[in-house]
Amino acid sequence: MATLDDGMKKLRRSLRKDDAWSESIETVLGMQHAAMESKALTPPMLSKVPQSDHAKFLGGYQKEMAILAMELLKLEIALLDRDADAAQVSYDKLREIKETGHKNFTEVE
Repeated sequence: MATLDDGMKKLRRSLRKDDAWSESIETVLGMQHAAMESKALTPPMLSKVPQSDHAKFLGGYQKEMAILAMELLKLEIALLDRDADAAQVSYDKLREIKETGHKNFTEVE
């Protein structure tokens, strides 16, 4: 998950630069790989969920990770097309996905 968080920070900076297409694409590729690896992980909050709801909870987590992976693919396409507006829209959507995922699948301390 750290790769995803770090990637979001890098993208926040690189998407503002006209000459950072390659840098942004490299970041997104790393994030795609991390998203697929994270999909197989157990979310931290699972231990707080009743056993009878584990399958539903895990399904929701895996679905959220698949949505994340799809949005990362959309961002990659926008970057390959050098479409700054579409890239920014995808980045904003990724931020929403991150907020929702953290709210639903990680513990609040």
